[in-house]
Amino acid sequence: MSWAFWPARAAWRRASARDEADFDAPIKSVPQSCCRVWANGVAQVVASEQSCSSIAGRRRAGQKAQLMEQIAQLRQQIQGNVEQEQAKAREIDWIQQELAGVRGLWKQSLVPFSA
Repeated sequence: MSWAFWPARAAWRRASARDEADFDAPIKSVPQSCCRVWANGVAQVVASEQSCSSIAGRRRAGQKAQLMEQIAQLRQQIQGNVEQEQAKAREIDWIQQELAGVRGLWKQSLVPFSA
């Protein structure tokens, strides 16, 4: 490969980095400096960079989908924990009512004390 296309490759990488910062937008155009130097394999380098950019975009989309799924699962887990807490609070309330009734019966000597 010739050293002539290295400035074009660097310009392509800068443009690629700008477009990748947009996350959802594909690389739209080749910088003008790249268009002037298509000799000695620059076309392959450009295609390689586009492929890498495309792969990076798909990887980010996959990671985003995984994180969204984790968020949904954690929300469901939180909802389940809230419902469990409410059920335990009702259970404690019922047990306290039952205990108050048993204590009333014990004061009247209607139930034996057992440890």
